Amino acid sequence: MLTTAVDYTPDPARQWNELPASYAFMMLTDGIMQYLSGAAEHRRNFESGAPVELQLPADRRFESYVLRRPGPRQTSVHLQPGQRYVLIDDATEPGHYRAWARDEPGKFRNEFAVNMDDTETDLTLITSVDLEGVLGKDRFSVVKNRDELEETVRYIRLGIEVFPVLVGLLVILFCSEHLMANYFYDQESVPDAVRSA
Repeated sequence: MLTTAVDYTPDPARQWNELPASYAFMMLTDGIMQYLSGAAEHRRNFESGAPVELQLPADRRFESYVLRRPGPRQTSVHLQPGQRYVLIDDATEPGHYRAWARDEPGKFRNEFAVNMDDTETDLTLITSVDLEGVLGKDRFSVVKNRDELEETVRYIRLGIEVFPVLVGLLVILFCSEHLMANYFYDQESVPDAVRSA
């Protein structure tokens, strides 16, 4: 039991203790969190696709449980007689999962988290050989400083600056051809109209 504040303030008039400034505070906080989350008793974090085993209470008297998955999706699972644990093998979507007894939620409630595979968050630099295997040869360029990056971008954008000018010239050519065609067709249609009158 702690009867003083657990936050640390540099103001001596409001300072109750120096516990947060000591090395033991981190161990105390970790122990409290382990106890409150139940991590010391049961595993709460799993990788995506790994089987999740939930221990059922020994005196269980419910026949089915509901599993709420990340997002607006939940499934109801019927338990076999004498079943002591629940095996979930389709927890592939990362996020928070919650299971509880369908008829009486107070008898069984369990929560766990599914995280992405560690390889998806690996930030180790990839080699040029591995990059060639993924993208193909001569489909990428490796730059090591700002000057090389600017030169590569300038080379890639070569011709893109000319594109709006070419499109503008094509539009002008199309409009002038349209105007000239209308002008000559109008000149030819006037004598025909006079003859018919």
